[in-house]
Order: sequence, then structure tokens, then C-alpha cells
Amino acid sequence: MSDSNAACLKSERIDTVAVSTSSVDYSEFAKKYGADASFIRLGDISTDQSTDYEFVKYYLDCCEEVDEDKPDYVHNKTIYPPRLIENDHIDAAIVKFENSPDATSFRLAEKMSESVYACFEFQNDYLECLCGDSKNI
Repeated sequence: MSDSNAACLKSERIDTVAVSTSSVDYSEFAKKYGADASFIRLGDISTDQSTDYEFVKYYLDCCEEVDEDKPDYVHNKTIYPPRLIENDHIDAAIVKFENSPDATSFRLAEKMSESVYACFEFQNDYLECLCGDSKNI
């Protein structure tokens, strides 16, 4: 499991870490370390071109089907290259988000040594998408 998932498990502000995966092996591994991996993601929303929206919607729909409350959630996307995020950074970001009435979401970020598909850069304390015309990441 990723370092960022481990940091979320240690967070004082996150109650549940849910892992979204299409792999039974990864699901079992995540459960071993304390994450909720109750829902195996469908193959058609598990491709390199799948959007975050698809699997977040799938997860929330699954919660609804089993009568679980839809959570307020932190989307912790495990990416490459790996990043080391401290749980106090996550907690501080959540507090900042909760105290920012104009914010609709937040993303923890750090400078990267290699390029990845979903790239962002800082612009006046906000992240600007570097992925062309596509805003559907």
C-alpha cells in the first residue's frame, strides 16, 4: 500500500480509508493494513484512461446500495512517482479546506522528478491543470 494511504490511515481527521481497486490481491493487501476495500472496481472503469469521476461515482453508488452513508471524502490518488506525505500535512489541508468556504476541493502536491499524465502546477496558491483541454481527470 502506498505511503500516502498509510499517512491517511494515521490521520486524526480521516475516519475510513477506502481503497478502490480492480484487483482482489490489492484489495486483500489494503484490508491487511486497515483500509476498507469492500468494493472491487469494474474493469471498464479501471483503465489508464478512466477518470477519477468514474470510480468515485462507482464507490458512492456502492455505498448507497448497501445502505452506507455517503462519506465526506478525501480522494487520495496513488500516483507515480511515489510521494511521501506526512499525516499532519493531510490534517492541516483538511482544516484549511473546511475553513475555506469558496473551496470545493483540495489536492496535496509536491514537485515531481518525472512527468505523469495528470499534471498540475502552482498558480497563486492554487493548482492549474497542465493536461490540455481536458478538465475531466
